[in-house]
Amino acid sequence: MAKTTGDIKAGGAFIELYVNGAAKVNATLQGVGSTYKRFSSSVAACARVAQRTVTACNRVIAASAAATRRALSGAANVGQSINAAGRTAMIGG
Repeated sequence: MAKTTGDIKAGGAFIELYVNGAAKVNATLQGVGSTYKRFSSSVAACARVAQRTVTACNRVIAASAAATRRALSGAANVGQSINAAGRTAMIGG
């Protein structure tokens, strides 16, 4: 079967389209990879910020709990002192 000039030109055009298409796909994939790396880096940075925020919140919560325990203990001591003073006043009265 003899190849005609038209067949050869068509084959060449097909190869050219394939090569150009493959190059465009490759460039697009490289762009996607680059975008993914930037996105992944941003997510990691956000995760670090979130972890620091959670750690700071936990410290504040622990400090608040300790302050509340001290306040409740102080209030209990004041209540006991008032109670003792009232008993003493009743005995004296």
